[in-house]
Amino acid sequence: MSSRISDLSLSGCYVDTINPLNNGTLVHVKIFTDTHVFEASATVAFSHTHLGMGLAFKDVQPRFQQVLQDWLPAAV
Repeated sequence: MSSRISDLSLSGCYVDTINPLNNGTLVHVKIFTDTHVFEASATVAFSHTHLGMGLAFKDVQPRFQQVLQDWLPAAV
């Protein structure tokens, strides 16, 4: 499924979709930009009918952890 993501963090993201999966569903996430790719296993942490779902990343490999850190603004 191809979707827009928001609220990206080191621990997860929100996926905008009209057909969210059930809480607890295991998924494999791939997030693309023009120059980088992030992928990891995740669990559906919460679901909003016809709106989207929150995913919690798990077992993120170090190279993909670095991609996330590069994408996120530095903490002030």
